Amino acid sequence: MLFFHQTQAGEKNITLENTDFHSLIRVRRKKVDDTVIFVNLNDNSHNSTVKYYTYKISYISKKHANVELISHTKENKFTGKLHLFWGICELKTITATLPTLNQMGVEKITFVQCERSQGNIKLSNKILEKFNTILQSSCQQCGRNSLIQIDEISFSNYIKYISTNTTEPNIPNNYICNFQENIFSNNEILEFKKSKNNTENTQYSFFIGPEGGFSPKEVTEFKQLEEKKYAHIRKFNTPLVLKSESACIAVAGFFI
Repeated sequence: MLFFHQTQAGEKNITLENTDFHSLIRVRRKKVDDTVIFVNLNDNSHNSTVKYYTYKISYISKKHANVELISHTKENKFTGKLHLFWGICELKTITATLPTLNQMGVEKITFVQCERSQGNIKLSNKILEKFNTILQSSCQQCGRNSLIQIDEISFSNYIKYISTNTTEPNIPNNYICNFQENIFSNNEILEFKKSKNNTENTQYSFFIGPEGGFSPKEVTEFKQLEEKKYAHIRKFNTPLVLKSESACIAVAGFFI
């Protein structure tokens, strides 16, 4: 673990109990006078930096531990270039893939209710909390100091979003992945790779369909977006059909 998520990070003294106590003392076997670094990953402030708080363990009992703040530092907040629109699929598929997408630097995931989305799944607060817990654990392991942003929209609202939030310089930045269209060019992929080192606040959006892909009606609407130059429709350079989560990972790979 490169750091530990702690919502109380920044307070002078913290008492660790339950899950926090078990993780640090029972699993990680931290002892008195050992130091630990805490980061509050749920800090929703719009600062460009994140504070890392170093604590010393001052006391350990059978059920809790006390830690004291000794110093803090700042680091730039991680920001990625990829906004992934993902057609909702089975929850077990999403939960298994989230840590990988987090480690690969996806900035935001917007889940889209498509015609072929499985089981009419709704992202309840309980499910979103589960996603948040998974992402926190992933951040602690890979060192990412900001969580993937997650939200949900309908397919019709995706069309509206692309149609109304697209200005001339950003038109090349919207992509829809379909298996029967033009292949991503080498120049496009090189441009994606270069963007990760670009300090400008530029993001690319990619839409990946659910298992079963997009419906004919949805593809027709995509064609209209492409005709109006609001988005590009592309496919991967492979004769194989990728699963939904594999396509998400392949796209994320363009930006690392």
